[in-house]
Amino acid sequence: MPACLIDSLNSRRKKNKPGPFNMKTDGKIKQEKKRTPLVKKLGLLLVSLLLVLLALRICVPFYIENNLCAKIADALKVNSVHCDVRSFGITHLDISDIRAGDIKNPFVKIDSMRINYSSVGILFGKIESVAISGLDLKAGLAGGKFYIPGLDLDSLIKGGQPKKGGSKNLLPVTIEYCVIRNSELDIVFDGRIQRIPFEMAMVFRQASPDDRKKSDYEMSLSFYPRGEPVRVWGGFDLKGARAFCGMKTEDMTIARFQDLTDRIKGLKISGVVGFESAFDTSGNIGFSVEISELDLQYKGVNIINATDNSGKLLPLVIQMGIRKDALPFTFNTFRMQAPLPIDFSMDAPGGEIKITKDGISVATEIKASIDKSYFNSRHRSSSLKLKESEYCTLLFDADVDRSLKWHFNFSALHDISETVELESDTQQITCSPMILSVSGDGNNHSGVISYVMRIADIEWQKESGEFLDLPDLEFAGDLRFDSMATPVLIGNTIVSADRLSIGGMNCGKIEAMIPFRWPLVPGQSDFEENRGTLKTGTLKSGNSSFGYFDAILSQSDSLAWSIGGFLNTVFDNFRVDFSGEAGLDEGGGVFCNIDFEIPNYASSSKMDFGKVNPDFSGIILEGTLKTKGKIACEGGVLKTGAGVSLTDSTLSSSERNFKIEGLELFLSMQDLALFKSMPKQTLKFARMTAGTLSVESGEIEFQIESPKKYFIEKSGFSWCGGHVYSHAMRIEPGEDLEFILYCDRLNLLAVLSQLQAAGGTGDGTVNGRIPVKIKNGRLRFTDGFLYSSPGQGGNIKLGNSQVLDTASAIQKQNAQMAIVVESLKDFKYDWVRLALNSENRKLNIVLDINGKPAKPLNFWINSEGEFYQTDEGSGLTAKFESILFTINFSLPINRMLRYGKDFNEMIKGEQK
Repeated sequence: MPACLIDSLNSRRKKNKPGPFNMKTDGKIKQEKKRTPLVKKLGLLLVSLLLVLLALRICVPFYIENNLCAKIADALKVNSVHCDVRSFGITHLDISDIRAGDIKNPFVKIDSMRINYSSVGILFGKIESVAISGLDLKAGLAGGKFYIPGLDLDSLIKGGQPKKGGSKNLLPVTIEYCVIRNSELDIVFDGRIQRIPFEMAMVFRQASPDDRKKSDYEMSLSFYPRGEPVRVWGGFDLKGARAFCGMKTEDMTIARFQDLTDRIKGLKISGVVGFESAFDTSGNIGFSVEISELDLQYKGVNIINATDNSGKLLPLVIQMGIRKDALPFTFNTFRMQAPLPIDFSMDAPGGEIKITKDGISVATEIKASIDKSYFNSRHRSSSLKLKESEYCTLLFDADVDRSLKWHFNFSALHDISETVELESDTQQITCSPMILSVSGDGNNHSGVISYVMRIADIEWQKESGEFLDLPDLEFAGDLRFDSMATPVLIGNTIVSADRLSIGGMNCGKIEAMIPFRWPLVPGQSDFEENRGTLKTGTLKSGNSSFGYFDAILSQSDSLAWSIGGFLNTVFDNFRVDFSGEAGLDEGGGVFCNIDFEIPNYASSSKMDFGKVNPDFSGIILEGTLKTKGKIACEGGVLKTGAGVSLTDSTLSSSERNFKIEGLELFLSMQDLALFKSMPKQTLKFARMTAGTLSVESGEIEFQIESPKKYFIEKSGFSWCGGHVYSHAMRIEPGEDLEFILYCDRLNLLAVLSQLQAAGGTGDGTVNGRIPVKIKNGRLRFTDGFLYSSPGQGGNIKLGNSQVLDTASAIQKQNAQMAIVVESLKDFKYDWVRLALNSENRKLNIVLDINGKPAKPLNFWINSEGEFYQTDEGSGLTAKFESILFTINFSLPINRMLRYGKDFNEMIKGEQK
């Protein structure tokens, strides 16, 4: 405004309008002045000066309050500009109640403004000082754009270009000192007024007369958003050719701005920020942000400050600058606490953003580490813990050109060749992460993203023995998108594994192609590209083969797929059908719901178990088999179950002289992954023969605890006219086994006959127990015994037997052996005891029998007191009152069981 006043005065002089200092003169008046005394001249000059000052005192305020304010209003294109001139003199101008904009609600108000100047300095465009107090400026942010209500900023900026011939200085006058106090910026943001107090000081630094180009202004600004101090400093030269600026804040509490951060739904952030930045017109720009006490949470991700080796928190420091056409940036370290505790850091030179006329590119390298002590401290003692700290390098580069054509690459490389090991009290996981790579190419409406992830040597093992082994697992695929007409994202993922082993089961190469399309319209999932496949190699356990999986996949929901296929078994025309759905639920967890069943397998069909395992060649199963089950996973919990029934069945092997008839099995599996059944499962059979042994009406109550552990709760069968049973036992194939067979009322002659010791008839029964050992795959009997019930005798009539046949051959030379042979052909005993032991693959049987022959024998005593056999017609017989016989039998076990080596291998559980 003082500059306007000076311009007004100068214009008046140029137009030579009449005024206190412009009086017409001629020669006559000049002559009179010459005669005027000096005192009168000075007095006249003084009076004229006083009149001028009086006129200025009256006219200037009027001009400022009316003419000048109106001109400024027109220039700004606002409704009104108003001010009151409180005082005006040759050294100062004091103005109050300055307002611009709407009369009732101006966008700017100033309580007072004082301008100090000298009479001589103002003639040269210099002002000593400007002091502004009580400045209140209204502004706002809407749609990412700054505005001042009632003021058209766009028009002012476009029309604010300097005119030709105008002043080349940035400011029309030189202000040596300017200060703004007790002021406030009112910004409307999100419907709320944010009041920001501020104050400013600006000083003009005059350079030496020899280098006036270096004269400039230095400025200091302090403002207080939410009471947090922010200091800005800077400067510029008179012509605006050189400028510099900086800003700094210390210990700014982010929580004071929570209403602003809450605009991002789900974002929670707290901390203390220190910010410092600087730039100048030579192209040097840089800023640094330091954040301590950081706690940022957003959609399951939690970021905090990292710690040093002593556990002290390290503030996050982010730095960025400009170097020619590049923007280098770096940060020191921070910690992602959730979902996984990972520390991220960046070493010099850090990353770089390049901005050229052709486009923008970025490249960076970030270090990621998982500290084992921090990782392990966040989990309960029973959870998995890292054995060693792990490190990897994240590489990222991308570019986009002016036509919005883009490309990017991202990869994560594990820094240590050793495996990652996680362990707890009950389980252990090891793996070797190889690479994760994602790349893409596209433009502003379409593109393709390709990805691959590979993990080697995956092993999971539980203390109880369950384990999973994956030597090589790879995920690869691509996603294609197009947003031109109907936005759509289409792709597929290929999953492959060389081999999978779970417990005693293993599977050959697994390949799956999983289709994906988004958005997927409900009810319209039948499109050409929505066809995936699942194929596996042969499912095996040891030397046994069971079949392979073959299935079709199709997308049924945004992140869910239906699956239908079968397990094609090694048996002809025998397969397991399955169908269901699997994918990700709304919470991001894995779910599946698969049903499977075996269609009725006709009794006329035959299963040759030699196709499963060569060791079982010739073992045939005939009957009706039914199976129905379910596999479900929800909330990270896998649940599996199945029911199996086998009826009207016969299991036989002609080569082994082995056969089970009337076989019935009812099995309910509670966990297929662990191969565990429910308790008290039943297996029944009508008759079983093995070699010369034959048992009937057998029943076993059992539980499958794992593929390598079976619990026999009780078992029993009918044998030799009596009953045999055993108590609970746990069977682990390949391990030694001991159990006891308890015998009740077995027919003595039937026992001897089935053991191939003797033949004949009899009505006597025996009781007892037979301890059995299976050691190193061989069957042994130890200290077994059968005995007759006290007080209950019987009658036996032995026919052929190993012992009697031998005795008959030598009876002519030995009368005592002849007596044994003849007595046992019809012997009435009082008691009997049968002892069984095995040694060197032979079954040794000792028969102790006490009684007497049922009738007199054709024997007599000669004159020498020796027995000799008589003819039946001689009438000479001997009557024996009591005889104790001890008879030894030795029988090959293999010949008795008839399948020797095969039996040993089956009960041993050998796997080739």
